[in-house]
Amino acid sequence: MPVTIPFRPVATAAFAALALGLTANMAAAERFTLAGADGIVVCGLSLEPPAAGAQPLTAPDGGSLPPPGSVVADAECAPKFTTLPQMTQWIGGNDGTPLQFLGNEGQLMIEFQDIGDGIRVGRFPAGGIAYLAVDAAAAGDAAAAQSEGTGGAGIAGTWTFARGADGSSPLCSVAMSDEDGSAGLPALTPQDGCSDAITVLDLAGWKLEGGLLSVLDSTGKERLSFSQQDGPVWIRDPGGSRPLFLIRTGE
Repeated sequence: MPVTIPFRPVATAAFAALALGLTANMAAAERFTLAGADGIVVCGLSLEPPAAGAQPLTAPDGGSLPPPGSVVADAECAPKFTTLPQMTQWIGGNDGTPLQFLGNEGQLMIEFQDIGDGIRVGRFPAGGIAYLAVDAAAAGDAAAAQSEGTGGAGIAGTWTFARGADGSSPLCSVAMSDEDGSAGLPALTPQDGCSDAITVLDLAGWKLEGGLLSVLDSTGKERLSFSQQDGPVWIRDPGGSRPLFLIRTGE
């Protein structure tokens, strides 16, 4: 089924705020994969650097933005990700600034924030998300390709338990560490505001084994396990009575 995200132009003031700090473009990688909200890869694309002599863009507030590069999508992207053909230019993505895909007239289409390990989560002005990840296999980076299978170069980072694959209906955010915590396992620390459905599990550690990412309580007992859908999205395995996802959302 084609992935369709409704687009609504963002207000001028909001675009100006988003553009702050975009004084230089990232060094464009050759290839990326694009995934929908469920984390399943839809197709591939290239971000081409700005052409020689390309002129800077003018922000709605009159400020200067970097010269844009070109978004070059694979042929199968158009029927699978119907909004993508409108995204023709990109700016930013350097030194922690967001990577923004723009339309022909410079309007903001989607903004991607880096969540680590070559993965960016994008948010559309009208709602909805997508994932952009460095195409490690196409780059011939075997080590990165292997790490991609575990959600990145490592599990350590911020993760969110949610009922929806796009992060909707979040239940809890947790910090996973490489350092040992309870029961000699790498530590898992729930953040403030977790729902009772998660706090009752007394989660304190995690492990990755046999393709499953398991979360365990302070005694070392496994409480939940997840298998990877694609990229940063993992789904409860075996499934329960209600959908449950574990999604990487930050470093």
